[in-house]
Amino acid sequence: MSEHKLFKVNQSAILRRDDGKILVLKQNDWWLLPGGRLENDESSEEGFLREIEEETGIKDCIIKNILNVGISDSGRTYLVIFLCTTAEEDVRLSDEHSEYKWIELEEIEDYMNFQFNTKMLFKDVLKNI
Repeated sequence: MSEHKLFKVNQSAILRRDDGKILVLKQNDWWLLPGGRLENDESSEEGFLREIEEETGIKDCIIKNILNVGISDSGRTYLVIFLCTTAEEDVRLSDEHSEYKWIELEEIEDYMNFQFNTKMLFKDVLKNI
């Protein structure tokens, strides 16, 4: 995987449907939010929307807000969390993931196996949604 020319950026989405449920994806034994890293020639928005479509097949993803920005536990990657909406309900998983679920926002901590810094970012995010 290539790195962004200035620094590593990992972007994740709290992707909400019209009914308020959010999407989580299973990779190995971990539940994650959709998203991924920027590639060299991409803007933040281009890379983010590319990752959402690659991982979920969802093309109708509207970025509403940046909810939080922080640094990974390793200190080598910036973490950006977006709030997004979609009217799409059907998900076409990439080979990276084995399962998906649309869950209530209150359930998110039951599905997330985060490291400390990432968990703190999400606790702040949940207060603001």
